Amino acid sequence: MSDYKVDLNDQSSINLMQIAVQEKINSLTREYWELHGPDATAYQLDRVTVQRAQYRVMSAQLNVSYETAKHKAWNELSDGSALDKANAAVRRAQIAAAKVAVDEEKGTLFHAEVQLTESRRAARDARNAA
Repeated sequence: MSDYKVDLNDQSSINLMQIAVQEKINSLTREYWELHGPDATAYQLDRVTVQRAQYRVMSAQLNVSYETAKHKAWNELSDGSALDKANAAVRRAQIAAAKVAVDEEKGTLFHAEVQLTESRRAARDARNAA
C-alpha cells in the first residue's frame, strides 16, 4: 500500500479502507470474467486470480482490525455488568472468527500463487518449444 500512518483504532478509517479494497476486488472480478474468451491465457487468468486473492487477504485483515477497534470502543463504555461481559465474549469470538478467515484467505492466496507459477512455467515452456 503506502507509507501513510493509519490509525487502526479509528473505525471510520478502517471502514473507508474496507470500501476501497472491496471496490478493487469487484474490479478484479469483472476483469477476470471479461478475460474469459478464446484469447485469454491461463497466465492472464491466474495473474488476476492472485491479485484478487491478495486483496481478499487485505480485506480479511481489515475486518480483524475493524472488529478489534469495535471491541475496544465497546470496552471503554462497559460498566462491568454481566451483560457487558457476555457481549465482550461474543466480540472476542467474532475477532477469532475474523482471524480464521484471514488464515483461510492466505491459504487461497498460496494456492493461487502456486497455480500462477505453474502457468508461467507452462507459457515459458511453450515459447521455448516454438
